[in-house]
Amino acid sequence: MSGNQALEQHPFDFVDIHLTKPGSSFQWAVYSFFGASGIAALFLVYFSKRYVRGLWALAFVIFHISFITYYLLASGLGWVAIEAQWPRDDSLEFGGTRQINYPRFVQQILVSPVYLLVLLLGTGANVEIILFGMFTQIYFWVCMLLAALISDQYKWGLFTMGVVLEFNVWAVLLYQGTQALGSRGNIVQTGTYYAAAGWYLIIYLLYIIAAGVSELGNVITVTAEAVFYGVLDLCIQVVLMFVYIPIFASYVPGVGSRGAALEGQELGNQGVSQPYTLPRKEVPSATPTTGIQAQSQFQQYQPPPSQIPQPQQYQQTQPLPPQQEAQQEKVTMPT
Repeated sequence: MSGNQALEQHPFDFVDIHLTKPGSSFQWAVYSFFGASGIAALFLVYFSKRYVRGLWALAFVIFHISFITYYLLASGLGWVAIEAQWPRDDSLEFGGTRQINYPRFVQQILVSPVYLLVLLLGTGANVEIILFGMFTQIYFWVCMLLAALISDQYKWGLFTMGVVLEFNVWAVLLYQGTQALGSRGNIVQTGTYYAAAGWYLIIYLLYIIAAGVSELGNVITVTAEAVFYGVLDLCIQVVLMFVYIPIFASYVPGVGSRGAALEGQELGNQGVSQPYTLPRKEVPSATPTTGIQAQSQFQQYQPPPSQIPQPQQYQQTQPLPPQQEAQQEKVTMPT
């Protein structure tokens, strides 16, 4: 036997709406794509410029987590059966049971804050804003996971709370990110960030729609869901990383600018290419000074007379009379 036999070895027992063989084959293709991207990112970690290696290391983490996730999804592993809220087939009662792939949500909880971190690092945003955006991004996917595991209408409350917090992530990117970016980057770098942030917003708007029509609304099949999420994962992870990092990496404050100076490159500021040099400390000279030089240095600075400490005046003690002196020298012996 040849071909994709994963679903035959892992059948979906007691599930009405589940993944089919074409959907599994598509996920194997996405799995291979993430594997190749991970190998490329790992190569760039070791052989790219020093100031870009950290960003490629983050990209490798993203690709490797997605690589493992799609191995589970394509193999038909890591799922639970949840009763759908609305029926989409007249032959089924109460909507039937639908396959919910929880590894997909675990993947997004782990990787979504990482590629958000890559985006915000390019703006020079402070640590508080970056952590705030990362945690709200995690909150969104946690709400989506919990909503997918609920079978009645209360799932939509979690869905709404997650979407509201996702709007906050958009505000961090569009307002805080652009405020932190300011006038630090040139036209190319600023335009690159706006394009990456806009791409992120479009993909996440489609993520919200995908969650609403698949796990929650039971509008599309599980196979269509696999294709929908697979395309979005490739667009937000592979495309964004391989386009954004090479263009914008040399501008990462504290990393890119310093690394570019170490590599002897030039950084542009406000559209003008200017060489960037690291600040250097003046090393004190070890040449001994001669007597004439020391005297001239001493004459250069003389404090005013008011600051010169005056010698203390000591009072002269009067000599004691002979009788008192004799009493002090007299020693009484015990009887």
